[in-house]
Amino acid sequence: MVALSANAPELLALKRFQYAEGAIAGARATFCRTGYTGEDGFEIIVPAAQASTVWASLAQRGAVPCGLGARDALRIEAGYPLYGHEIDDETSPVEAGLMWVVRLDKGAFTGSDRMRAVKEAGPARKLVGLVSEERQQPRQGYTIFGGGQPAGTITSGVFSPTRNRSIAMGYVSPAYSRSGTEVEISIRDRRIKATVRAKKALLDP
Repeated sequence: MVALSANAPELLALKRFQYAEGAIAGARATFCRTGYTGEDGFEIIVPAAQASTVWASLAQRGAVPCGLGARDALRIEAGYPLYGHEIDDETSPVEAGLMWVVRLDKGAFTGSDRMRAVKEAGPARKLVGLVSEERQQPRQGYTIFGGGQPAGTITSGVFSPTRNRSIAMGYVSPAYSRSGTEVEISIRDRRIKATVRAKKALLDP
């Protein structure tokens, strides 16, 4: 944690997941590098009573408001899982590709035995990215088909304005989880072609 003002150079030196205490537009503020949009920036936390004043100050400097739709598009483009979509209380970090935040070698903790069992046996499903040249948008709950048979389910989907194509994340059986695998996504009364990608490669050409 570093004490600073909003224009201090130390703010730009903060690394991912770090935060600093300071002030902006006369308000106490916490500047966080924990944003979940996929963009390079900060979350600014201020007292509720001063939020409108801070926002007015930012807007005068060129800040533009956006909604959850923009946030969702950005985080899917970045391949970030979201609670209630890609992860929930029943999801294993193994199948969600989140073992980079888990240390099974640090000793027993809540859920460690179950995680270790899933890792040793291999997950029954894997979270993958999907891209399609079609403009129809995959949505949560849509079925993913592989070899003509149901192979998984979409968890999040959006039409990416950055790449002008549909992108999504979803769980598929391990047989269809390899990058480059061709699948289909059922959207209403038709199926669109899609290709499995690593979650972090959804914006690759």
